[in-house]
Amino acid sequence: MRLLPGMDGFFYLSFPGKQVYWMVSENGRFESMKQKKEREEALLKQKQLEEKYAASALTKEIIRTISDGTGRKPEEIEVYNDHVSGRTNGAIRTFDFASNRVENLKNAVKVITGDRIDEEKLLRPQLALASAINRILGGEYSITDMAKRSAKKIDYSDGDYSTQYGYFADRVIMRLKPTNNF
Repeated sequence: MRLLPGMDGFFYLSFPGKQVYWMVSENGRFESMKQKKEREEALLKQKQLEEKYAASALTKEIIRTISDGTGRKPEEIEVYNDHVSGRTNGAIRTFDFASNRVENLKNAVKVITGDRIDEEKLLRPQLALASAINRILGGEYSITDMAKRSAKKIDYSDGDYSTQYGYFADRVIMRLKPTNNF
């Protein structure tokens, strides 16, 4: 096996009778072309879901419901699988999916043993809805994915071990970016 330099940041591993192409990604990791394509497809699906939510009249209805009616933007917005809450001047208003007969968002859950979870490859509807709301409200919010992430060491009887990683979507928090400094 040999690692040989290629063109345009590509490398390839040469095995007897087989060559595998790899590329150095933006974050400095080696990625196979297949992994790069999977990542690009996942990012495209996430962007399409965000576009769908941004164009939906339901998203605008959610914003009207969680706002206070004065045109003031909520200081904090939380997106869950079954509701969206907004806090404006201390008052919390909620758009509940069940009472408005809206289908719950799909929960992004992934458990894998061995490799870490590449969250960019997951379809995360909560994050897409939060990004769409942020775009409609002028991009003034910072968005934080509050998913529960875990890493668990699993010991085997032969003395070997592996690590199991988990990603469980919980909620996404949006907060207005600060404009006043001390």
